[in-house]
Amino acid sequence: MKRATLTFGICFITLFSTAQTWAPIGAKWTYAAFNNTNGNISYREWICVGDTIVGVDSCRIIRRLGFPMDQDIVNPLITYEDGNRIYMYNIFSNQFTVLYDFNKNAGDTWITNVDSCDIVMTVDSTDTELINGNSLKVLYVTSNDPYVFSGKIIQHMGHLSRPFPNVVYYCRHCSDDWFVYNGLRCYEDSVFGYHSFNIAASCDDITSVNEENFSKTFTIFPNPSSGLLNIETTFSKKENISISLYNVIGTRLINIEQGPVVGTYNQQLNIESLPSSVYFLSIQTDNTTAIRKVVKE
Repeated sequence: MKRATLTFGICFITLFSTAQTWAPIGAKWTYAAFNNTNGNISYREWICVGDTIVGVDSCRIIRRLGFPMDQDIVNPLITYEDGNRIYMYNIFSNQFTVLYDFNKNAGDTWITNVDSCDIVMTVDSTDTELINGNSLKVLYVTSNDPYVFSGKIIQHMGHLSRPFPNVVYYCRHCSDDWFVYNGLRCYEDSVFGYHSFNIAASCDDITSVNEENFSKTFTIFPNPSSGLLNIETTFSKKENISISLYNVIGTRLINIEQGPVVGTYNQQLNIESLPSSVYFLSIQTDNTTAIRKVVKE
């Protein structure tokens, strides 16, 4: 299927003074993710990285960070808020669709169009929840297929299962054999602060059925670093290794692929020329996959 092209410009000025509370710049959603291929449990971070104008609508740009960048049908999310509704841009139809509608009550419905499919969202019940001193409306919804987008939606934070409807099988009739989202671990922004939903030990907790104590296997130092970042490990058998460094909007800055290697392995990444910021280090071998945060001082 051919994807329509979306052209937009990022505006680094404040387009929303007090009208929009959805997705302030820097807002971050950390979703748990499960890899269907190897059983690894990791996470995916979505961050509001800027503003844009689409037609006459002032929108937020929400991007998924880390590796790999191209496995979500919708990335980035182009959204805006109007009248207690959150609209999402459908890159396939070149038009906006309702993602969440907090005006709805039990028995009401709305339609979300993703890819070329219409998803009918039915509100089963509503509630309110007090988070960080804010009383937020809660929607309990079901969709055409329970796996598509059924679950709990909290005003301002969004869906507690995944960032947008899963239409891979429903719409394309093919299985998602890479990873699936399985819950919002944490949400934070400059307006509401930080909130954990306590479904993992921490927001960035990573486990893998194919790795034995990754933090003990790989040594990454110093972190924070102002210049050279060292990566050390020992391979008991021959393995290929791929190391990539990404910035906060998902641009790959460094990529090293080596192998097969065996025995003691040492690699240095020179990050001296990079701006002071948070980066994401992706390490993949034949038997392990993990993402680690790296701070450049």
